[in-house]
Amino acid sequence: MAEWIDMAASIFACIGVAIALVNLFQLRKTYLATHERTCKQTTIEFFNELKKESEEIEKKLFLKYGLDPIHLDELDEETLLQIKQYLSLLERFSLGVNLGVYDLIVADRMSGSFFINTYYQLQPFILDIRKKRFDNRLYEEFEHMKNELEKIRSTFPEIGGEIKHSPTFYNSKSLAKTK
Repeated sequence: MAEWIDMAASIFACIGVAIALVNLFQLRKTYLATHERTCKQTTIEFFNELKKESEEIEKKLFLKYGLDPIHLDELDEETLLQIKQYLSLLERFSLGVNLGVYDLIVADRMSGSFFINTYYQLQPFILDIRKKRFDNRLYEEFEHMKNELEKIRSTFPEIGGEIKHSPTFYNSKSLAKTK
């Protein structure tokens, strides 16, 4: 009789461990999905703030230069200061994207072309200021993000922004395969 009780206790212990492992797996999956959602939401919120803060300088640059490249020697003091502040905002956002604080795919889907085009418009300025200050690392985070956006656009032109750890992500992928 004692053997049966010991065996039953062992079986229940194994079942308990299995349930705990399943719960741990589900908890991890939920945590990852929440983290991913938060990262995407934070990206959208910061991007909206960035656009609000840079609206005036973007408008000024567009009216004066259109989409033409901008060089350091063409700028008056006020515009120079505004461009430096603007690049500082873009650099801060880019750093967040490059570190994984913000989501690159969301940034691409929201305004990937904008970031790429802005980089190329300001590239002569960036190169001039790097040369003037003897610092090739100035605005490198922005340049790196631009490079990553170009890779995404050349490799995955229609990439989605689904949350990978969500049950709907797997369902949408399996539905896509059957179509």
